[in-house]
Amino acid sequence: MSLDAHLVRGVAGALCSALGPRLSVLVFHRVLPAKDPLFPEILCAAEFDQLLGFLSQSWTVMGLDEAVQQIKRKGLPARALAITFDDGYADNAEVAVPILVRHGLRATFFIATDFLDGGRMWNDTVIEAVRAARGAEIDLSALGFGVLPIASNAQRRETIDTMLPRIKYLDFEKRAQIVEAVGTRIGMPLPSHLMMRG
Repeated sequence: MSLDAHLVRGVAGALCSALGPRLSVLVFHRVLPAKDPLFPEILCAAEFDQLLGFLSQSWTVMGLDEAVQQIKRKGLPARALAITFDDGYADNAEVAVPILVRHGLRATFFIATDFLDGGRMWNDTVIEAVRAARGAEIDLSALGFGVLPIASNAQRRETIDTMLPRIKYLDFEKRAQIVEAVGTRIGMPLPSHLMMRG
């Protein structure tokens, strides 16, 4: 599988201004084993591998800690780049790390420790509930969402994109209640292996 030319141009364009002594940081959340039909924009292993090949040839990729030390010493090289991962998804360790090792590159991982060992972030509960739901629609009227279509992957994604922004800014307790109710309403088992294990 070849990395989409638009993605390569986008990454290159975003980083092109970093030709002087400053640090660019690429932030990832996930690298999937294979493409996800609901989230095709998330890199899969083959795309990440190709991207790292491009970066290792064109940039000075360094660990974030090393980059910070060099910034303090005002010795940061041109085209300096750090790679980071947020949240602590299991695929960071299972998929991304072996590819990083193969390319001899380092990355910094920021782990949401509350979700280790079988936990799941609220947005993933919504996503996986909609993914697992059966039928052509789900009735979430009691939760204020109405009846939402899920007959196709495009409709499931539209439903997810409708729900997440409406839930995101609720206060913590209300958000937790709504998310739990969504999972209960769907009534399907949800994955407990999304996050790293301690």
